[in-house]
Amino acid sequence: MYRYRERMTFPILTIGATGDEFFLAEENRFWWDGIPSTTKYMFMIANAEHYLFPHYSQLYDSALGALLTYLQGLTYPAVTWNINPTATGGEIIFHTNPLPVALVAYRAVTLGNDTRRDFRLASGTPGDISQHPVRWRQDIPIEDLGGGSFRIAADEVPGEWVGFFFEGQYEGPGGVKMYFSSQVSVIPATYPHDACTDAASCYGTLV
Repeated sequence: MYRYRERMTFPILTIGATGDEFFLAEENRFWWDGIPSTTKYMFMIANAEHYLFPHYSQLYDSALGALLTYLQGLTYPAVTWNINPTATGGEIIFHTNPLPVALVAYRAVTLGNDTRRDFRLASGTPGDISQHPVRWRQDIPIEDLGGGSFRIAADEVPGEWVGFFFEGQYEGPGGVKMYFSSQVSVIPATYPHDACTDAASCYGTLV
């Protein structure tokens, strides 16, 4: 769909899983800013894999709430964020109006038994799938900056990658709960390979 992004001027809600087997938790950083809609939201579901099990209730409510808001001509919450480096890791500043009904923040650390930037909940090959229990926990304090702005910060862990993000719950039409999040930030902001720019250098194998 990104090929047709110039047509995406309507309200958009993208839903992803932090433990997806196919997409990095923060892969949307490569295309999010290219979506032209001024009304766009993200819901990254913590502790979910590609099929989003067992988080279907949150998924359904968020999609229904966003759709009803559009169909009824109501005002969406204003939700934006800034991801910044810090001296010891990184931070996310989350801006929201109105204030959410509930606001939480998640943090996860890679498992320590390899050197992979790997937040998947399952790993392996067809016929040999094993659990890869990266857990996202609400163990990162939220700082209220006032005026609808909030901050979380995470420090680097030697030899590991650390992911963190915000999740806000909002009241939708008819009392439906809507969940909007920030993007996931991963520190350190390093990758095992340089960016590829052509078919030859981008060729690889699935893992």
